Amino acid sequence: MKLLRIAVRNIRRNRRRTILNVIALAVGLGIALIAFGWINGYQVYIYGTLQDIETGHVQILNREYLDEAVRLPLDLNVPNYTETRVALTNIEGVGAAGGRINFSAKVSHGAESSYLLGRAIDPEAEAEITVLADSIKEGSYLSLENPGILVSVPLAKRFGVTPGDTMFITARDRYDVENLIDARVVGLYELGYPAVDDNIVFFDLITASELLSMEDEVTKIVLRAAPGTAIPELYSRVTESVPDLAVKSWQYFAQVAVSGVQADTASFQIIVVVLILLVVVGILNSMSMSVYERTRELGTLRAIGMKRRQMVGVIIAEAVTIGVLGFIGGVILSAPAVYYTGWVGFDLTQLLSEGDLEIPFGDRFFAAFTVGHYILTLVIGIVATAAGAWIPARRAARIEVAEAMRTAG
Repeated sequence: MKLLRIAVRNIRRNRRRTILNVIALAVGLGIALIAFGWINGYQVYIYGTLQDIETGHVQILNREYLDEAVRLPLDLNVPNYTETRVALTNIEGVGAAGGRINFSAKVSHGAESSYLLGRAIDPEAEAEITVLADSIKEGSYLSLENPGILVSVPLAKRFGVTPGDTMFITARDRYDVENLIDARVVGLYELGYPAVDDNIVFFDLITASELLSMEDEVTKIVLRAAPGTAIPELYSRVTESVPDLAVKSWQYFAQVAVSGVQADTASFQIIVVVLILLVVVGILNSMSMSVYERTRELGTLRAIGMKRRQMVGVIIAEAVTIGVLGFIGGVILSAPAVYYTGWVGFDLTQLLSEGDLEIPFGDRFFAAFTVGHYILTLVIGIVATAAGAWIPARRAARIEVAEAMRTAG
């Protein structure tokens, strides 16, 4: 405590240098704090949107399906879908469970035809797992009373269809027999994710099962965690409950997007590290100049009995105090940016044009700040200033009393 009082007194005596150090540190820590929230928000935003649009949280498949997934096999299924789904929804932490069948389909209307990915869904369950039901732009969502297909807005323009029109669907069933049905366009959807919007036509399970000769079978069951349930916990419970099936977390089905986000995150982190190193170098230079200018004062302290270890402690205490003040200043300086990015957000519809990104972006981006980010920023401020002061502190401790007293100071 005595060393801290001496350190605070020295800081107050050297106000100009202290103010400059605090301002420089506050700017660096403020930027670091904003970067932490931005990085976390970026991950939360992209991962959450992927889960809401495409992957859910956990998926269950036939153990052999993944090895043959490229051919979209219809003979490697999850059997007894109705019974299995009920059992899964009774597992603690499962918020919703819905079956899907992915298959290759030739979609035709008038003179236009194209091979697309057909995806059969359990409409009621899918509405609890993804945002598909909330993304209908025209017409209505699928239901037992309203069977048919959902076509994306881009595909509808391409085929020239509107809700109520009929499209012809050709697909090979599980026995490799080619079947043809006509399906009514129930609604037009738009998720804002080109990987889905440009390639997928959604069917209700009953319509698709008739087309594909499948009886109470699906190629996968997608789960959504109940509020407050961590995805790793859900994954562990489900894995124990269905030992005969393959259980995969959402990351497995979003590897390209996850890799892209991780690469971007690494770039952001490098920038933050460089910024922190610049802060350390600045503190090192400032403290070195301070020690040089105060040679006589430090020699006097040594002459009246201050030990070398205590001398190091005083210099480090000065730096740490500056670190705390810099953190406070950084929080104040960054407050407007934290508020804007965390609560107001960026309107991405004004920043991005359609098709700019092959990852799912919604209408607004928000940074995500946590208490941990503030604690980490404070720790960085303290460690950076302490590290920057260490060499000057050791140099001060090695000052010889006689030489220091001869120095004009």
